[in-house]
Amino acid sequence: MKNLIFGVVLALAACKIDHTRPIEKERLGFAVADDAELFFKNVRQIYYDVETLPAAKVTVFRHPDRAPDAQQPALWPAIVLSTVEDEAKILIENNAPLDNEMALRVAITQNSQVTEVTLSTRGRDQMLEFATTIYKAIQAQASFAILVGSEPHPWLTNEDQREAFRVTLADFYRLTGTL
Repeated sequence: MKNLIFGVVLALAACKIDHTRPIEKERLGFAVADDAELFFKNVRQIYYDVETLPAAKVTVFRHPDRAPDAQQPALWPAIVLSTVEDEAKILIENNAPLDNEMALRVAITQNSQVTEVTLSTRGRDQMLEFATTIYKAIQAQASFAILVGSEPHPWLTNEDQREAFRVTLADFYRLTGTL
C-alpha cells in the first residue's frame, strides 16, 4: 500500500510544471512529439476552451481565465495545434481596445526598471519571442501595462490572469519539448 501511495505521489510530481525553471531560447521550437501531444490531449486539454477549425486543420486552445473586462485592453496567448504538420504555435490575441494599434506594446516593470516589448509583426517566431519575454517576467514577479497610444493600462493585475498566461505558455513549452 505504501508503494502504491508513493507511486501516485511520484507520478503527480512528474506531471507538475516547474514555475521557476528557466526557458532556454535555443530550445524554443514548434515541433510536437507524439507523446507530448497525447499527454496534452488526454490531461491538459480539459483546462482549455477548445475551438476546432477544420478548414485550417488546426485546433485552438484558449485558457478560460484569459480575458478580463472587454473594455480593458488585454492580450492573451492561445495554443494552435496542427496535427497535419505536427506543430504547435503560440497565437497572441487581443481584445477590441487594441484593434487599431499598429503594434502591441507592453511595459514590464521589474525592480523599478521599465522595459518595453513590442509585437509589430505577428509571425510565429515573433509571437513566441514576445510571449516568452512576458512569461519570464511573470516568473520574475514583474508588473505589466499595455500601451494604447502612449497611455499605459494595467494588465495581468490579478493572479488568475497571470496564471492563465503562464500556464498556457508552460503547456506550449511542454508540447514542444522546451520544458
